[in-house]
Amino acid sequence: MEKTLYKYGVSLRKACVMLLLLMVALASCDRRELEVMEPQKTSFRIEVRWASVDWDSYYGGKPSGMTVMLFGAKNPDKPIVELTNAVDYVNLDLDPDKYRMVIFNNSVGEFGSMNFENMNDYDNMAARAVKFTPMQATEWTAQTVFHRDPERIGVVLEEFEITEDMLLSQVTFYPYKAWLRALRADTRFYQRDDLTYVIEVTPVPVTSTLFLRVHVQGLVNMRSVEGSISGMADGYYLTREQNTSETALHLLDSWSVRSDENFNGNGWITTTIPVWGEPFGMENADTRPADHHQLKLHFNLRDGKTQCDFSFNVGRELRYMRQNAAGEWEYTDEKTRYMVLTIWNFDLGEEPGEPEDPGDDPGKEDPDPDDPHRPHDPILPFVESDGQGSGFDAVVMDWEDGGTFDIGF
Repeated sequence: MEKTLYKYGVSLRKACVMLLLLMVALASCDRRELEVMEPQKTSFRIEVRWASVDWDSYYGGKPSGMTVMLFGAKNPDKPIVELTNAVDYVNLDLDPDKYRMVIFNNSVGEFGSMNFENMNDYDNMAARAVKFTPMQATEWTAQTVFHRDPERIGVVLEEFEITEDMLLSQVTFYPYKAWLRALRADTRFYQRDDLTYVIEVTPVPVTSTLFLRVHVQGLVNMRSVEGSISGMADGYYLTREQNTSETALHLLDSWSVRSDENFNGNGWITTTIPVWGEPFGMENADTRPADHHQLKLHFNLRDGKTQCDFSFNVGRELRYMRQNAAGEWEYTDEKTRYMVLTIWNFDLGEEPGEPEDPGDDPGKEDPDPDDPHRPHDPILPFVESDGQGSGFDAVVMDWEDGGTFDIGF
């Protein structure tokens, strides 16, 4: 009897164990399969507001491409580089990291006037002017090494972080993905309906425009003119937002001429060139040495043999200007992207006039006309025309009406 009860008890325990295992097995059939996180990078969209800049007037037209560079904190010397013709936006898939971003129009190979240096080193990225000797050099420019005028370039600098939460917000199993769809107060991004993160950026122009106006007495005797100006920066550090401290020598070989309205044989020569601006540390005209900038002019006269050279120390004569709310130009002590140099025997006061046309109003008289440190009108001597080429005498139809026209050399 006892053996029977013992066997029965053992059988009952086995049955209970089997039943428990069966229940566990049945319960395990309801377990979800392991999930794989997808995507494994954050979808990111950069929208570039080129239209926020007066691209047509400043750059001569919307760019045909752009370069996007992202420097991650994990691999700072191996930037992500994206070259694209879609200049309004670019889509990227990014790992969580802290990024420093640089964007500029076109690619480095499309800028023939400048060399790009240290492009894998965020803190020292620079664009510097290419040096050259004129192919059609005159006797005056022969063997002289100049720096090319910079091409128009706009730069975007941004810093942002792609977080794990941003990645998880795009993963299908993340339970709170709807929470991050709207614009968040603690982030610089917003998310579109497809959960792509978007950041909007605006390019900033980094080159300057220099207007040069020189009033010449006896301009009627001129056949051609060329010149140079020294002391401007030779480049720009893209991520420091500052010009280089080294200087450049710019060739001035494209001038326009306009006679005075009273047809007295005098007039203006004017030219406009793009420059990087003042070297770093030389932005303040009051502390800039007078000889920091030197303007040189070389005139060939209409007799075909007389030449006149003039040299001016104009380090403190270059002035910043801006347009006010009424669209009128005015001088300013603040650094701007517009600079003007006027050489005239009169003081223009605080109204520079139109940058490319100073007009005929003599303004204020020079308070110190005998000051040897202040540049005055170059004076060309009277010479008879040799009848060859373009001398500016009474037979030039546009001379009497004060018109503006180009002259070569």
